[in-house]
Amino acid sequence: MGIAFSEIKFGFASAEEEANQEPSLLKTGAFDPFDAFKAARPREAVFLFLGPKGAGKSAVAQKSLIEAADESELFVSIVDLAEVPYSLINKIIPGDEEPESKISQVWEWIGLNAVVQSLGQDHGLVDPKGVIQDAVQSLKEMQLDNSVPLSSVIRRASKKKFQLTIPKVMKVEWGGKEKVSPSEIPNLNELMKNSFEGISTKSKHIVFFDGLDHIINKRQDQISALSLLVEKMAKLNRTFSSNSLPAKINILMRDDLFVKIGGANKNKIRQDNSKFLDWTYRGEEYDKSYLFSLLNARASSQSNLPIDVVEDYFPNQMSGSDIYKYILDYTRHRPRDFLRLMHFIQIVSIEKGEKGELARSTINQGVEKYSKEYFVNEILDELDGNGISTEIILRILGSMESRFTVESFMNEAVERGVSADDASVILDILFDVGAIGMIGSTHPPKFTFKFRNPHATLPRDVSTKLLLHRGLLKAIG
Repeated sequence: MGIAFSEIKFGFASAEEEANQEPSLLKTGAFDPFDAFKAARPREAVFLFLGPKGAGKSAVAQKSLIEAADESELFVSIVDLAEVPYSLINKIIPGDEEPESKISQVWEWIGLNAVVQSLGQDHGLVDPKGVIQDAVQSLKEMQLDNSVPLSSVIRRASKKKFQLTIPKVMKVEWGGKEKVSPSEIPNLNELMKNSFEGISTKSKHIVFFDGLDHIINKRQDQISALSLLVEKMAKLNRTFSSNSLPAKINILMRDDLFVKIGGANKNKIRQDNSKFLDWTYRGEEYDKSYLFSLLNARASSQSNLPIDVVEDYFPNQMSGSDIYKYILDYTRHRPRDFLRLMHFIQIVSIEKGEKGELARSTINQGVEKYSKEYFVNEILDELDGNGISTEIILRILGSMESRFTVESFMNEAVERGVSADDASVILDILFDVGAIGMIGSTHPPKFTFKFRNPHATLPRDVSTKLLLHRGLLKAIG
């Protein structure tokens, strides 16, 4: 063993916090079975990174940002969509145009502004007409540059008195005017795209649109806006490519959001331009899960010797189960769940002052701590924003046996004042987020969880048998 289990840094629940506190974990302790880090670079077809919460989407952006600090010809920026007021996007461009057209043009404007500001930092940029620096200065004058959160940009631009400041080299297109109405955003977009024809650089410019994991209630205005965002960024990336400009806009999106968005080119984009970060292991040799490779890569990066965490520190079995299966069964096969489980086992190990192999009691206590302090809250976070009290949902689940039927859940919910329609919605959400699974009628029974079977749906048959996820059962059972 290179280091003690208590010395291993397993990381943070948030990729942003990890990049800030322990950047070396992302820099040298990453494991990327999907080639996502490479795919995020310009000239690669992929721009849409899909996966559930905790799958490592933000880690792709944060690792790229860390790499940019060491590569003088790499520029990376992250646009946070978490607090964007989607209902205001439609109000930026005045007039009677269809809302979809207005929203699409605003997304293009936002994407172009992000890339322009990245190019503005590039001292090796060849820009004969000085378009980029003029555009950057205009954004600063409007107080819409990168120092301002996108949510504030949209609020400011949606005000009736807002006017666009035209870059100096483009004023001739508006008869020398310095300020024009936001109704000119489509024309400004076209001029900016045309200006890329004469611009070149040896550097690479990457923009990430992140923060979409915070969209919980999936309102129709949000879904419609996101559909237009994906289609517009696909077109913008083709514009960069056709002009041989090494720039790219990547979108980090939950797969359940992507499923709900529309668009005639949705499947084409999924096939040609997306990468799904699917960590779920569906075989029988549980040690082959990518998550154990991630764990070992992270631990080994902190030691002068290779480390196999489970082999080196864990017993072969727990509760009569193979140790690898035992560990995975308390997660939803996501890096965040998995590494948090290791973190809480480590806390108990440190409290006990253990050296060498972990005691089974330590693992049990660590699992319980993980379930109560992390897993149940992670589930509740995914349930939040649906208009139904998470406290009531927790009480309903707490009154269930580990295995129950749709009918028993519905009856308990109605007794607690939840309507039948709302109870049905709750069940669907619980299934979608991996809090409950279905029990098949075969012998031995087959368990179906959404994270293992993405296309599975919950039948409305009241006799359908369900079970609580082990991580949740440990917390509320």
